[in-house]
Amino acid sequence: MSETDQDQFRVWYRKQIESFLRVAPDYELLAKILDTILTALAERYAPLAIVQTRPKSLSSFAEKIIRKRAEVSDPVNEFTDLCGGRVITHTQTEVTAICTYIEQHFDIDWDNSVNIDQRLKATEFGYRSVHYIVSLRPGPLTVGSVSIEVPETIAHLKAEIQVRTLLEHAWADFSHDKSYKSSFAFPRQWQRELARIAAVLEDADQSFATIENRLTAYAANYSAYMSEAQVREEIRTLVMILEHDPHNVKHAHRIGRLAMTLGDWEQAIETFKAFIDTGYPPLLKDLGVALCKRHSAKPASARYQEGQRFIETSLAKVRDPDTLVCLADTWRESDEDKARELYRQAFELDPSDPYALINYLELEISHRGTTSIVDVLRPLMRMAIKRCWEQIAVGINIPWAYYALGVLHLLLDEHHESLIAYAKAVQMSTAEWPIASAYHSLVKLAPVHSALHGYQWARTLLLVGWAGRFDAAEARDYLEKLTTPNGRRIKAPVAIVAGGYDSLSESYANSYQELMVQAFKGYTGTLISSGTDAGLSRVIGYVQERYPELQTIGFVPSVLPPGSALDARYCEIRRTDGEGFNPAEPLQYWVDLIASGISPTSVKLLGIDGGSIAGIEYRLALALRASVAVVAGSGQEAARLVQDDEWRTSETLIQLPKDPLSAQVFIGRTEQTLPTPVREHIAREIHDIYRTRLKMTQSEDPSLADWDKLVENLKNSSRAQADHIAQKLSAAGYRVRKARGTPVVQQFSPEEVEIMAELEHARWNVERLLDGWKWGPIKDVANKISPYIIPWSGLPEEMKEFDRDAARQIPHLLEQVGMEVVRLPANKRKPSRRKPVTA
Repeated sequence: MSETDQDQFRVWYRKQIESFLRVAPDYELLAKILDTILTALAERYAPLAIVQTRPKSLSSFAEKIIRKRAEVSDPVNEFTDLCGGRVITHTQTEVTAICTYIEQHFDIDWDNSVNIDQRLKATEFGYRSVHYIVSLRPGPLTVGSVSIEVPETIAHLKAEIQVRTLLEHAWADFSHDKSYKSSFAFPRQWQRELARIAAVLEDADQSFATIENRLTAYAANYSAYMSEAQVREEIRTLVMILEHDPHNVKHAHRIGRLAMTLGDWEQAIETFKAFIDTGYPPLLKDLGVALCKRHSAKPASARYQEGQRFIETSLAKVRDPDTLVCLADTWRESDEDKARELYRQAFELDPSDPYALINYLELEISHRGTTSIVDVLRPLMRMAIKRCWEQIAVGINIPWAYYALGVLHLLLDEHHESLIAYAKAVQMSTAEWPIASAYHSLVKLAPVHSALHGYQWARTLLLVGWAGRFDAAEARDYLEKLTTPNGRRIKAPVAIVAGGYDSLSESYANSYQELMVQAFKGYTGTLISSGTDAGLSRVIGYVQERYPELQTIGFVPSVLPPGSALDARYCEIRRTDGEGFNPAEPLQYWVDLIASGISPTSVKLLGIDGGSIAGIEYRLALALRASVAVVAGSGQEAARLVQDDEWRTSETLIQLPKDPLSAQVFIGRTEQTLPTPVREHIAREIHDIYRTRLKMTQSEDPSLADWDKLVENLKNSSRAQADHIAQKLSAAGYRVRKARGTPVVQQFSPEEVEIMAELEHARWNVERLLDGWKWGPIKDVANKISPYIIPWSGLPEEMKEFDRDAARQIPHLLEQVGMEVVRLPANKRKPSRRKPVTA
């Protein structure tokens, strides 16, 4: 540069500095306003983000105009970074949410803005970030709870905003600033090393995003471990919280997801729509799903198509297998080719993702008419099964992970595992739509059903679960076609005895004969078993012989196993297709029960021992919310069930002591029989008598609290004891009537007291077990542990005396409420003591 040129440059340089100093206050104000906006934005979408803003300093401006003098003539107006802002988030999902807001509420200079991630070639790794050149719009701007007034004087000024993750920032802070802005050429080997580090950090970023998505899914899916009432209560709680934090998009997303688990599409849609402008990809995806589910009957409607567009918008922001699968699902009925292509893309994106893999498999198998692809993809299917169990371990994607297991095991010809997974999925479903969706998905495999051993069982199980859990009319219509031909409607009440039909030796089976005879004493309902002359089934035949008023039904295969024969003592035998006992028999009796209008929740299943079919039988009953009691010490599947982490905490499962009276109480237990005021009065008196006996020695026992302070489950114990008075009296030859003067019976004989005391202890055993109590050597009321949940014969004498005293007090308790005890007529009295019975 000549001396003249240098003089001219100095003059120009001084003018640019003077121009900068004149606008510097405006850029300082812009930086402050930008800081307020970005901070509020981060609080809403990325609470742990780092926000940085600054106006360009004089020294930085001076240096830049010297270095860029050949490229600019009016730097104050041409430079776009005289004010800068930066948001450094933890994950890419947060980057997307913040970028969406910026694009919707700022004026963007798109010619000078760039997403550097998109600029990189597929084979390149390096500096990744989103850079916007923006101008603020004059007037009010609201971000969350923060309102800002943007002055006209700065509205035309441009600022640069960078949005990137913490790992992208780490790479940029080191490599971009120290190599790109360096005054010397960066060695090639160092460039390669930085590119390698960039690749590692990009992979780590994606892993963080995956973990975040799973944590988000966990927060929205843990409702699978709640009842419907608990889910609704959780929604109410979250709505109250959202009222005080109305801009919390993740809270809103969680509310909507919980509503979706209940099939409450309207609430989900209403919740999600209030947060559309956040651009939060998971919320947009679920809004789209909810809209499509709500309008599934009209896939050509504007609302259904609107749902598809929301899913597509989410997919454009975050391309992941789950969103692709959700979009494919919306096309499955109207455009199978498009759906199959989307499933293929999801599969290619993550080949072991269970949902991408399953949907891809189902449509490919249906399209090709063969299951040959299963052999090719078997290793990936095993990986998908492992991922399902990983999801289940932390409560993610429930019940879908179980439905996925059901399909995968079915395709792998593992029908036992498939049926148990489907049963668990049914148990964990809080609305009918997941079961319906799984059923209709399985129907797609009907063309190749002959190649899938267990296909019809799985399909029937889903129908039984759909109709039995949610009384769905569509499922009932299907079930009607599967009922036993010419089978009469089954009458309530219904009990089932399941377990060791053939596996038990005759001597072992006979050891349970007294238990069965006592359990069904006085029972006048329907009793279902297997109908053969072996094992427990033979014992049930004997019970039918003892009690002709019973209605026994045996369910057997068309071709019995070698050595088996029908038990002619059963009232009715119903046959299923096939050879040898298999899951078709328990599935068939549930089909017939539900088609007869029997609610599964009213059915009681008593389990003893049993093999793999009994294992399915027990779990299917639990899935349908039937009451299941397995007898302690009976072995095999009955023992495995109460140790199975997936099933042992089921609300309707108990392990009964091997005690005939406890079995009788379980089978025949009654609901509330006394008018509520009478019942409450007697229950209070029962509790007061109990306190009087124990308070001197165990004054700190929570069960000895005053009635008004007593925990509810202990109050219910006294109420249940009051309800059971009539049954105890009947067993001893008495009944209750309205008092007619001086009480007829004021005390019982020692033998009568013993009968009622033993029955009261059996009632107490069952009542405690149904309330979640377990046997343990030391009493612990808080943790529901008692050493007295044992048969009467093993009960300490001092504890027996409590039950005897309860029996002795019955006339006094009834007298207080205007009732009295009288003897039954001689022809209606039951034997005073049980006698051993033999076949």
